[in-house]
Amino acid sequence: MKGTVAITGAGGIIGGIVRSRLLRDGWNVIGVDRASPKSQGGPGVDGGTLVDPSAVDRAVGDLSNRADTRGIFDGCSHVIHLAAQGSPDASHDDILQNNIIGTLNVLDEAERCKTVRRVVFASSNHTQCGAVIGKDAYYDPALLPNGKAMALDDRRTPSSFYGESVQCHDAAVCCC
Repeated sequence: MKGTVAITGAGGIIGGIVRSRLLRDGWNVIGVDRASPKSQGGPGVDGGTLVDPSAVDRAVGDLSNRADTRGIFDGCSHVIHLAAQGSPDASHDDILQNNIIGTLNVLDEAERCKTVRRVVFASSNHTQCGAVIGKDAYYDPALLPNGKAMALDDRRTPSSFYGESVQCHDAAVCCC
């Protein structure tokens, strides 16, 4: 066994993919999510058809509620934080509660439990190519800078409040 990894958002699309791969690679995986996971899906994909409640080993009420996060990472050596409100149409208040405050609580709990050695975040294409908040610019490859893939040092233009929240996480991780 390589270690025990907790995945927040384990019942969602990306969480399920990551969970399967880690299990195949010999990790003990603990799925952390709501008792009834949600997914916003993607372009032309209904997220409700892709959630997997069986991937939830530790149900959490709300990551933005500090008390709900108590103990969710006990015994874990690693955390992969994927839980988020990822809809480009989500309000600022939804993003603040679910993505900013929720992520701070995940980090606080990982530190509190003392067994977590590493926390991994996922970035998003929503940080890269959307000149106007709320505009569906991220679906248009012609809007990519110079018509090519983004480089790490390119200026980022988030496409939504969600993209802004992920950009904040990216900046924080780069500073650690």
